[in-house]
Amino acid sequence: MFSQLPGFLDRSFFIGFLLPSVLFTTGVYLLLRSLGIEAQPDLLPPSDPILDVTAFGLAISIIAIVLLVINRPLTRILEGYGRFNPFRTLLFLERRRYHKLQNKIKQAKQERAKHSTQKELPAELANQLIANYQMMAERFPDQEAFLLPTAFGNTLRAFEVYPRVIYGLEAIGAWNRLLTVVPRELRESLDATKALMDFWVNLWFLSLSLSLSSAVFLLFQKRSEMIWLPPVLVLLSWLAAKGARSAAVEWGDLIKATFDMFLPDLWRKLGLNIPSTDEEYRQSTDRLNQAFLYRKPRLFKKKTREAQASWMKQD
Repeated sequence: MFSQLPGFLDRSFFIGFLLPSVLFTTGVYLLLRSLGIEAQPDLLPPSDPILDVTAFGLAISIIAIVLLVINRPLTRILEGYGRFNPFRTLLFLERRRYHKLQNKIKQAKQERAKHSTQKELPAELANQLIANYQMMAERFPDQEAFLLPTAFGNTLRAFEVYPRVIYGLEAIGAWNRLLTVVPRELRESLDATKALMDFWVNLWFLSLSLSLSSAVFLLFQKRSEMIWLPPVLVLLSWLAAKGARSAAVEWGDLIKATFDMFLPDLWRKLGLNIPSTDEEYRQSTDRLNQAFLYRKPRLFKKKTREAQASWMKQD
């Protein structure tokens, strides 16, 4: 939902896409060397070092560009989207973790009720309740119906639902519009934090791809002495997925802060007054969601008439 493609040759592109491709290409080269496979066939003349370096750099650049192009599909696969996504089989685990955390919060509330006559809760109980609430806010969406099959996907869902839960505004329609009122420095910070997540997502994909290809190669070549390699690469991809989830938390915190600090500016930029009562605010955000998502202009009709009147005066 919040994915933005970085420009070529900027810091975000280097961290998120170029660096994983460098690690992947280097890993493939070292793997081929360890297997005794020559990169230069005997039928070809000896290679030129300059050409080798150029070819190596070209391979890195092509892989980085491919990663950039498939960034959104890769992220969605790791989130658990897709009818044929194998991660869909893990949904029951995420539901179990969700219910387990809910039960912890429920038990902590019951314990708090037992201490309702005290001025202060016991420190251990208070810390436990705070930690569980924080984990729920960072780790899961607000409703079980929105759960995804992976921990990474639910971490993203946790901050995607934030503007709806807090402000009644759907992030899908509001985010790109909100970016138009955000200062350049903050947009750069958003890109930088997302680049760290992209780095781990790409490292997850490349490690998994190298694991599968090396397993097939070792199987057909009967190289049992390196049977340890595919499991090690699978472990690396698992660690990369955990790194992507941790980076997503940081990126999500910045996105939530962006809504908190600049949503009033978006209202003003749209020419709308922020309603003073909760009921009016709810109705306005409902109409704003309809305008953003479904092209229903009820909230903007008055604004359009005022703008037309202003243009006629200027003419």
